[in-house]
Amino acid sequence: DGKQTNIGYGTNLGGRSKAAELYRTAAEAGLAAAQYNLGVMCAEGRGVEQSDDTAKYWFRKAAELGSEMAQSNLDVLNENSGQADDGTAGAGAGGD
Repeated sequence: DGKQTNIGYGTNLGGRSKAAELYRTAAEAGLAAAQYNLGVMCAEGRGVEQSDDTAKYWFRKAAELGSEMAQSNLDVLNENSGQADDGTAGAGAGGD
């Protein structure tokens, strides 16, 4: 669809925190690929504070838009935490 989904990640545009900021903007606008990538950054603590709850939030948003990779990562995080996904983990973590 021609949309850029790897905005800033791994580039020299101010480092990973700048990439996270750009991804957050795109994720909040509803771009599933950005939601997925922001989830990865949150899960790994790259450019943002590491938070499984925030990663789950973004993976869930991307999965709701049809991202199979996001659903897979969400499933793995839930398995690792021993919790079922009730849709509340990370609620409000979008930009707080």
